[in-house]
Amino acid sequence: MRLHEMGITVSVIARRVGKSRPYVSKRLRLFRLHPRLREAVRRGALTPGHCQALLKLEPERQLSLAEQLTTENLSVRETRQTVRRFLKGP
Repeated sequence: MRLHEMGITVSVIARRVGKSRPYVSKRLRLFRLHPRLREAVRRGALTPGHCQALLKLEPERQLSLAEQLTTENLSVRETRQTVRRFLKGP
């Protein structure tokens, strides 16, 4: 069941946890990540900032780019640039 179907808004969650609405909204979007990447964020192997950029990609491409960003130690900015280049195509 989705939060809005239960009558819960991002603003309500933000007030209850003491965070801003944009912060909560961005964190909730991370649930759209591939499950292995969600686990990597929980473990601290990937940052939420890196994963925000990866959300623009299909789940399998998220995985391959996540592997690349960890092996090449890409910054969040470099990750965003890589995602943009991939979306533009060859």
